[in-house]
Order: sequence, then C-alpha cells, then structure tokens
Amino acid sequence: MADGKIETRIIGSYSELASLEQQWVALLDRCRARTVFSTWEWVETVARHYGSALKPFVIAVFEDGKLMGVAPLAIVKRWKMFREVRFLGAGPFNYSMADYLDFIVADGMERTVVGAVVRELKTRSESWDVVDLREVRKTSPLITLLPNEATRNGLCSMTETFGSSYYLALPDTWEQYMEMLSSKMRSSLVGMTRKVIRDFSAVFEKVEDEEELARAMDVLIHVHTARWSPEGLPGIFALDGLKEFHMELATKLLRKGWLYLVLMYLDDQPAGAMYNFCYDGVMYNYTYGYDYSNVPTKYSLGLVITGHAVKSAIERGFRGYDFLRGHGGYKVRCGASRDEQFRLRLFKSRPAQFAYLGLRSLRATGKKADSYIRSRVSTISLRPGKADKATGWRTDHQA
Repeated sequence: MADGKIETRIIGSYSELASLEQQWVALLDRCRARTVFSTWEWVETVARHYGSALKPFVIAVFEDGKLMGVAPLAIVKRWKMFREVRFLGAGPFNYSMADYLDFIVADGMERTVVGAVVRELKTRSESWDVVDLREVRKTSPLITLLPNEATRNGLCSMTETFGSSYYLALPDTWEQYMEMLSSKMRSSLVGMTRKVIRDFSAVFEKVEDEEELARAMDVLIHVHTARWSPEGLPGIFALDGLKEFHMELATKLLRKGWLYLVLMYLDDQPAGAMYNFCYDGVMYNYTYGYDYSNVPTKYSLGLVITGHAVKSAIERGFRGYDFLRGHGGYKVRCGASRDEQFRLRLFKSRPAQFAYLGLRSLRATGKKADSYIRSRVSTISLRPGKADKATGWRTDHQA
C-alpha cells in the first residue's frame, strides 16, 4: 500500500516514453509479474516498428516522485471508428504479438497502481471508446482489481477466458525430466532423437554472435514458412514488418544474453530451427519450424528440436520452459501444465458496451451498420452517466 503522495502521468509520445527507460528497467526488478514481454527491449522494439499505428497512452504512477507502476498502453483505431486502448506490447494486429501482457507494478503496490490507472482512464474517457486488454495470465492481480476499480469509478467491465498457455516446471536433471513423461512420450522422444542422429549427420548450431544472426534468422523464417505451407498458411513472418521487427529484437536479446536461437542441420541441409527467449530463469518457446524437403516425414523433427531445447534449458539451470499459448496437445505430452488466460475490457457505459459488442456481432455476420452504430456511440459516450440512469443498466461487471 502507498504511504506517500500518488501522482499519475500520461505519456503520449515516444520521445517521452524514451525518457522513462532507466526507471522502467529498475521497476521490472521490483515486479513479480515480469516476463520477457514486459521488458524495455520488447516494448521499445514494438514502438519503433509499429509506432505509426499505435498512439502511446502509457499511464505512469509515481509515489513521492518514484515510479511505482506503468500501464503500457496505446490507442489504435478499430473499424475506422472505435478508439481502442490496448497493451502497447501487443502491436497493431488483430492478434497479440506478445503472449503475456500486464501492468508493470512494484511488489505490494498493485491495488494502488491499478486504482490510479483506472481513475486516469475515467478522467480521460473522452479519448477512448473501449479498453481491451488481452493475454492476461490467471495469476495477474488485474483479474480481480481491474473490474473492482472499474465499478468504483462508474465504468463497465467484462472478463472472459481468452485461450490457454502451457508451462513446464523444470527438474534439476534430464533424467528427472524423462521420469516426468509418460512411457509412450519418453520412448518417442528418445527413440526419434536416436533415429535422427543415426540416419543423418545431425548438427545443432546455436547462434552466439551477431555476425551469424542474419543468416540464422533467414533459416528460421524459411523453415517456419515450410512448416505451415502444407496447411495453406503463411506463418507469422508474412505479417507486415515482422521479419524486420524480429531481426531487431533478436539482435537486442542476443546482446543481453536472452536469445536462444538454434538451427538443426541434417546432412548439411537446414531442417529445423527453434526461436526462444531466455529471461529471469525461464526459456520462452516463441516459435519454431521444420522443413521436410530433404527429410522423410516419418521423422518427427518438431519433437526432436523441442527435446533439444528443453534439455538445454535444464542444463542451463532454468526453472521453467514456457511453451506459451496455442494448441496444447504436444505441449501437455511434453509435461507442460495448462493455464487459462484472460481478456479484460472496460467501457464508459452499459449502452456503449452494447453498441460495441453489437457492432462486432453485425460485422461478423457481414451486415453493414457502421453509420448507425457510430451515431449511437457518439451520443452515448458523450453522456454516459445520463444514459445509465435513464436505462437503469448497472455499471458493475456482474450486470
């Protein structure tokens, strides 16, 4: 809890955000919920590459002049009419580039910081139409604090589950990890790895310096694309600017010692790659790929390179291997536990909430009602209190 004077500051430009770097880094050391996606390196790289589509709306909370919390937010335009507040680290796309997102808060200051952020959102409610915070982990204080503070400040909220993530708590040794697996999975992992090593000249090459990085990223993009092309999908690197984004990010993480990029060569041909982040005792499995152009499909290349990464994490003394979000079948077989993630939304009034959700539904069914909804939202959002009183709609999250 706060004992000193609490002040909030809106950071509305990237030049202002840059001035916060040192305090941001220091704050992370006092934040229990920190992940690689809350680091300055991640957020600043998103800002550099997608700043034209993301207007910074960062809310910094200070106690007696010392930074105690940051809500790393930005405003994007949705459907050419709605101003959506989202996590800056999510990027500008319809999906989040980051798998975990949250406020950055000094331990013990969660209630104070979340309350200050919500009050600031209420004060500046003419600047936004919806606050949409995705990829929030179930352990986050936001799950309970944000709806409670929204109710206290006359805002409406929605909380819903939003996919799953998968985390593997690592033992001390590879042998102990083998014992964690089912006999079938253990046999598959060990047997397939031996088969690949027996039938090919197998080399695992870890990127250690920047001179190797550009070539290694090209290999990663190639095998990642090859992995998804049989399903008619382009892979993540086909999205606008993501190749350049990840090249810069990988360079920064390599300099910090936070990058685990491993290439798998079979008979001197690139057959797989693993692109992971290492931060605060956890290895994050961001993406990988494999290419069957020169290898029969009976070899489970994805299993082999995943096993190699998990073994490396154990040998380096990491406490966890985070498979992040996505389909969980093979992740559970590898020993990971499933955790729900959440999406939290705030609205200025119940009618504004219904208007927003109604537009989403109409757009999903292909109906054109933009002009009507626009006129309704502009009327509602200007006078949310009177609209609520007239309709009798509750403004708490349980309505």
